Amino acid sequence: MILFVLFFVNLSQTFEATQPGRIYRRTLINILQDVGKSNPPKVLSESWLSFFLEQVYLKGKQTEVLHLLKAPGAKDYEQWLKDHETELPNGSVLVSGIGSYVHYGAHYAGFRLKQFTSGLSPQWKMVKEYEIQSYLPVPEKAKLWIWTGNGG
Repeated sequence: MILFVLFFVNLSQTFEATQPGRIYRRTLINILQDVGKSNPPKVLSESWLSFFLEQVYLKGKQTEVLHLLKAPGAKDYEQWLKDHETELPNGSVLVSGIGSYVHYGAHYAGFRLKQFTSGLSPQWKMVKEYEIQSYLPVPEKAKLWIWTGNGG
């Protein structure tokens, strides 16, 4: 009987401990499916996620993945976006609210809209909203945006 109780406790704690990773993976898979359907000219995301998008998930696709390696925090990503968004071709997509994997750290890096000072330009249109990334210190929903700033 004690063995059954210990097994049940262990099972429930395992479910709880892995929930953030399962949410992240489910969200990432949904984002990849949506990006794959739209075949955008460029994808913007948090730096570490950009590496995996380019080298694994979108490898061989026509989509260019932008890397913001010198942007350590959300405010840096916001400034970079404000400085460069008008250079983006219409149809480029932005992935916000998700980035480095749950246990990799860098939870303040990336397009974390809740940490932006002024939010996104109105030329960014939300395509889809995903699950809340509860592992982040400032939890937010992952979102996929499309750039329409050059007349699109």
